[in-house]
Amino acid sequence: MKTGVGIVLGSDAVTVAALQRRGGSLALSFYRHLPLEALGAGQDPSAQRLAQALCARLAREGLRLREVRLGVSGRDAIVRYSHLPPMPDWRLKLLMEMEIADVAERTGEPLSADHYVLRSGPEGSLVLVALAKDARVQEVVDGFAAVGVEVGGAVPQPVATADCHRFLGEASSVGVALVLDVSQDSTEVALVEEGELLFARSVALGASRGSGQVAQVVKASLDYARGQLKRRNLAVEHVWLAGSAARNAGLSEAIGAELSVECTVFDPLADLDRSPCDPESRETADAHGPEAATAVGLAMGAVLPEATPLNLLPRAVKRALEYRHRTVWLQASAVVLGVALLASLGLAYWELRGERQRAEALARANTELGARLAAHEKRRAGNDAREADLRALADRARPGVALNSLLALLGKVTPAEISLSEATLARGEERGAFSFEFSGLADDAQGRAVQAMRSLQAALEADPDVARVELVPQGEEGTAHRFRLRVEPRSDQGPAGGDS
Repeated sequence: MKTGVGIVLGSDAVTVAALQRRGGSLALSFYRHLPLEALGAGQDPSAQRLAQALCARLAREGLRLREVRLGVSGRDAIVRYSHLPPMPDWRLKLLMEMEIADVAERTGEPLSADHYVLRSGPEGSLVLVALAKDARVQEVVDGFAAVGVEVGGAVPQPVATADCHRFLGEASSVGVALVLDVSQDSTEVALVEEGELLFARSVALGASRGSGQVAQVVKASLDYARGQLKRRNLAVEHVWLAGSAARNAGLSEAIGAELSVECTVFDPLADLDRSPCDPESRETADAHGPEAATAVGLAMGAVLPEATPLNLLPRAVKRALEYRHRTVWLQASAVVLGVALLASLGLAYWELRGERQRAEALARANTELGARLAAHEKRRAGNDAREADLRALADRARPGVALNSLLALLGKVTPAEISLSEATLARGEERGAFSFEFSGLADDAQGRAVQAMRSLQAALEADPDVARVELVPQGEEGTAHRFRLRVEPRSDQGPAGGDS
């Protein structure tokens, strides 16, 4: 039975929801909605102090945390949308990395980032790009790590809100639903179309500004979504309202009137199995059901493979988690296998120590040795033939490996003024030698074309996998300079890089 724990650290309260997956159904096993002052962490607690106070409180009440998934709020996360033409997955991933790197360069600090393809087809792809400041996310991760709790994921809160409605909302697989999680100082906005995430956005304005202003912000967010999705006629069939402000007098009516659509309070815990819960969890669920939407959506990410796979943990944290959950287990399995093999060999040796069977065993061993030597000679001949085949295959594969490496390098070092078009492969007379030739343009509208070409050539020459770079100007084309770029990889790059 797998359990997932989702935590939303709000400005005035902390919401914790734990879900258990039993076969094909979900059950609520623990739920708390705690004001910050109830945790005794002070007026403006640090992430570590808040994590310590929360974990201690939950342990006293029966929930010992080992792994959690956290929500990243609108104050700390940016959600963007990109419309891209049809392309292979590897190229789409490369473009997303370039876009993220560009945003990080403009913000002047490292970013945690991830992307998710919302829609893909012959006309192209719509991609959601989520970004958060590394320092802010790392601070919260370190706070929980200091008390022995692993943060397994950090998800934009509107995405978690959408996941909650996708799996627990009424008629979520029909039409387009607008799902809102409104707290006192922020609003999470999500669109779900036929059971799939369509749009997500955080707005730094909540119910403390009044029902009328919240309704106007929701309408503006819907208009913004139509523009981002390029669907001006997108119609919403129903609005679902969750969060601590869901039951505020007049809020659902104001939103419904502003959008001319029925607005209903969304309580994800209303029909959820609560049999594993303690009495206080049941009481809290009755009193604060709508507040659970985002925390429940976060917990779903740990127990439902169909949840939206967005994770804003810093890269270093992701690598550490992958090592801890995959590499360590593989190493442990190898150790266990080695011990079992040694034990089997020891047992076999012990059984062969009988004196009466020694002569017979030696005779058999002599016969087997002759057969093994003959088999070895046969395998050696076969290996020689396979080695020749592999060398020929490696010679053919090496340009593809080198091209992928070169494309990744170009994605990192190509200045904004440079655009590369046609790429060709040229083989030399020497066996295995080859180079790549590109046609390109350098935009000189700002007088930076020559500098950009020199910068590109220098960056390529500095790479240890590049043997030679030749950049030859070929004249002007309007406000741009045409050039030809020839890049020769090192002769020892790729799987065919050596004779050993």
